[in-house]
Amino acid sequence: MRFTWILAILLFSASSLSAQPNLHWSGRYGGEDQDWVYSIVQTTDNGYVMAGLTYSFGQGQSDFYLLKINEEGQEQWFRTFGGESYELCNSLLQLDDGFSLAGYTTSFGAGNRDFYFVRTDEEGEELWSRTYGGERWDSCSDHIAVSDGGFILIGRSSSFDERRSGIYIVKTDNNGNEEWSNVLYHDVMLSANSIVNNNDSTFSISGVLNYREDDRERDLFLLKIDDNGNELWLRTFGTEEDDIGYDHIKTNEGGYALVGYSHATEDGYSDIYVVKTNPEGEETWSDTYGNELNDFGFSILQLPDHGYVIGSTTQYINIINDTTFYRKQDFYLLRIDSTGNEVWSQVCEHSLENSCYSLIRTTDGGYALGGMAQLGGPFVDVYFVKTEPDPLIAPPALKITLPDHCQLLTCSPNPFNSTTTIKYTVTLIMPVVIEIFDVKGRLVETLVDGIVSVGRHSVVWDASGVGAGVYMLRMKDEGGRRNGMGKMILIK
Repeated sequence: MRFTWILAILLFSASSLSAQPNLHWSGRYGGEDQDWVYSIVQTTDNGYVMAGLTYSFGQGQSDFYLLKINEEGQEQWFRTFGGESYELCNSLLQLDDGFSLAGYTTSFGAGNRDFYFVRTDEEGEELWSRTYGGERWDSCSDHIAVSDGGFILIGRSSSFDERRSGIYIVKTDNNGNEEWSNVLYHDVMLSANSIVNNNDSTFSISGVLNYREDDRERDLFLLKIDDNGNELWLRTFGTEEDDIGYDHIKTNEGGYALVGYSHATEDGYSDIYVVKTNPEGEETWSDTYGNELNDFGFSILQLPDHGYVIGSTTQYINIINDTTFYRKQDFYLLRIDSTGNEVWSQVCEHSLENSCYSLIRTTDGGYALGGMAQLGGPFVDVYFVKTEPDPLIAPPALKITLPDHCQLLTCSPNPFNSTTTIKYTVTLIMPVVIEIFDVKGRLVETLVDGIVSVGRHSVVWDASGVGAGVYMLRMKDEGGRRNGMGKMILIK
């Protein structure tokens, strides 16, 4: 196993109208073959867990790869899951007592490729695994936890109709036992990449629509289903060229934001493509972003100011001197405001070729990005980048060190239904921030953000507008330091 901690040879190249977060640290992880990650979460100890695939370790050709690092980027453990053939993990969730991983397997199951679902404890040790699918080809791309303790997995299937493939949706109980499944077919081919819980007994799915299977003529789609997997509506978005959708979120305003890339540039290269919709999935605006070569958007988050940050990959010309230049590929972080105007962008420059697939906002107000670093030839490492807090949304760090003067006390009741009371104490008049995050590290709500007087205080979190599940409570003082954290379990 190998861990390479990188800082001196890496920097952020920025283009912006505003200040950007600086690089904090980055690291490479893996073995002697190919290893990379598609999904990352921040854990309650402020470390990180990443999931993807490994050719370096495990039982077969490739296996699910689950990797844990601490807050400073030092590897703590890794686990692999799979059989003698191929497995790939596309989706990772942090749960109250462990993790769940979803992807596909060619080692187990009923067909050539099946959904593969693995549940672990907090140390990554397998508790159980399940497969779902038919006799042909079934591949899972994403999954979510739902309010009854079960899960919904989505992907693509060609097992249940010999003439066509469709969106395959599987609902399980908390032990992974299938409760129902459905395949949604259309005259065109739909490949689902992302699912979101709308917290109203409906779910949204986004991905890629192929008008012709043998032609590069594709669009983004957004599809809404009920809690039995029945389609409610379908919307499509795109330019006159080829457009690919990878991720989407439900926005604070009740609509949706989708991200991918489009080949609509005049020179034939691709640009990051963002579409914003209203609650009914109707487009309100869209725009493209990028550098001189190809840019690919893979992950999108909404920020407290209602703007967005996008994790992506960029290709550009790296100029050494008047006669020496070459094509380069790196992680690319892009921030836009609520109407799509660029706020800032940053290229994470590194000597290797890198591809970003996952982005989260961290509890200190910064960002973490995960993907791969190409070492030359077929060899690939997991690559991870951690930034400092975003200065536009995080309090600036003080130049002096102060003792802790605020403390998180209790959250009661916990578990709770709809509302819970958070108590804390402050011994100096000072700025305090108390925030709620979901298990993917996305900010759900800021409960306190301002100057707080000396004494004991309480704040009520009304969670009636969010779905049941595990949420993380974070408290920070005026220096941006964490002075309290904990889990809250919302049941409905």
